[in-house]
Amino acid sequence: MRSSDSIAKLAPDLVKLQGELSNPKVNKTNPHFNKKYAGLDAVTDVIRPVAAKYNFAIVQEPSNANGAVLITTRLIHTSGEWLELSPLFLVPDKNTPQGVGSAITYGRRYTESGLFNVASEDDDDGNGAEPAKAPSRKPPTAKPKEAAKPKESGGPSEPQIRALKGLGYQLGYREKDQNDVGWWTPTFMDILQNQYGVDEIDELTGGAGGTASHLISALTKQADEARKAKEAEHGV
Repeated sequence: MRSSDSIAKLAPDLVKLQGELSNPKVNKTNPHFNKKYAGLDAVTDVIRPVAAKYNFAIVQEPSNANGAVLITTRLIHTSGEWLELSPLFLVPDKNTPQGVGSAITYGRRYTESGLFNVASEDDDDGNGAEPAKAPSRKPPTAKPKEAAKPKESGGPSEPQIRALKGLGYQLGYREKDQNDVGWWTPTFMDILQNQYGVDEIDELTGGAGGTASHLISALTKQADEARKAKEAEHGV
């Protein structure tokens, strides 16, 4: 998350805003999972009038990152102060106008709900931006650590793994402790599991057209967008 140099005027109004909000009512059904959820229209109808009451507006920008969709959400206060969420990264299941549109709509609703801490009930409608078959989530301890195996089965190369870790640290998807032991954040694990159907980066496919290469390209684009935004903010 990024912000203006000060949020001293923004913060009190945001606290009041969140205290007044309620969760949106479910108004749509996902036919694939038979789940009910609150659509973007219901989320926006709940948030917009209260946001305006406390001097806020929301700006959401969808952009393309080598076939992936990035949603950047900024909360603007009339004081000129602002908060901006880290871009949400989504990979449409189909590279069609409908698939991309589904990813954009899902991303906008997901980030808007998260920004204001409201729940949209049964939230499984984003399958249009995910693989058709949802991967099962296995406990990490159930998987033996075999470093050589991914290479034999077409996994990512060592340079690709290093690139992913470097981009992860740069974008805040990876952290490390004082002993230099690194781990991936829950946000990045959701990307791996929901968008690529794997639990570890070693399980991505290697090669120029593999999923590791695709993810590196998307993260590189995301890092470039963040750098350009930072330069524009400081007038570089």
